[in-house]
Amino acid sequence: MNNQTRLAEDETTPRLELRTVPVLLICLIFVAMPADAAASRVEQCLTVAAEVGADLDAEVDLRHRDAGLIAFASGVDEVPLLGQDPTDSYLAYEFVDEEGDLRFRTAYFVGKLSMVGAMRGRRGPERGRAIHQELMARLRRAGLRPKELEDETISPDHELLRYGEELREGGVVAETETVLMPVAARGGGDSSFRFTGDANDEAAAQLGRFLKAQGMEVHSIEGNIVGVKHDGLFVGLQPRTTEDGLDRLVATISFHLREGARADEVADVVAKLNREAVGIDYSALDGGILVQFLVTFVDQLELAEIEAAIAMLRDLRLVTLVIAPELAGLLAR
Repeated sequence: MNNQTRLAEDETTPRLELRTVPVLLICLIFVAMPADAAASRVEQCLTVAAEVGADLDAEVDLRHRDAGLIAFASGVDEVPLLGQDPTDSYLAYEFVDEEGDLRFRTAYFVGKLSMVGAMRGRRGPERGRAIHQELMARLRRAGLRPKELEDETISPDHELLRYGEELREGGVVAETETVLMPVAARGGGDSSFRFTGDANDEAAAQLGRFLKAQGMEVHSIEGNIVGVKHDGLFVGLQPRTTEDGLDRLVATISFHLREGARADEVADVVAKLNREAVGIDYSALDGGILVQFLVTFVDQLELAEIEAAIAMLRDLRLVTLVIAPELAGLLAR
């Protein structure tokens, strides 16, 4: 295996004099402001999302906006997913703001399948990925920058999953009136990576320095591949550029095969995985199977997006064995 592949009360009540009223009002207003501010930031996220839907001509459902929920009709999933026939799909978001901590969840619903956190791996049809990409970019520009909740095992009666059942039964219910709130735009922060050149090697070198500055363990920088170790997982990050600058990032892990694994068995497993997994690329190399997917973004790459990609690759190790359990017999011990 070469380097390219190794890559969480007092009983007494005093009289209230008139001059005390203003003081009490000020105190009441001060106490109420945090909750109002939290509701406002969630509403701003929903507003941005509704604007994205309008601009991309996507049907938007806001029947549960009071609960911080919004959904998009994300098109027909044209690739059979784990044996399911092509069917309408929906991309839903839940925004929460607790004590100033603005966060969100995503869920992708297609057929009987619900995938919480699905957009971390950019799964689903191209239309859903385009909606997510544009929404994340606009939220960044609006200075909202919610962080994604990473709990993928929420209770079956969670309101986000119940929302999915409503979407399956009746589809998107478009609102006739949407109250839009203005949001202020801000620039990117220190956790954003930009590259304006068109050389993959130089992009990799700069990405490696950026990740080191962010405290990530950079294992190697060889050619156009940055090897990182994150939570015990070795990952290869390969920036791809165009004449306009950084365009996308290829994230890679590998399965190491046991000696003597037959080439035809490996080829059959790789073919099955590429046929049944959505948005993931599997390829056979000498002594291993390479697992890759693309991280796409608008104008800048966020550290959170890289961390989410690595988390997605960790999940993919399990998903891969669920899709092709016969792979377990081919792996090195």
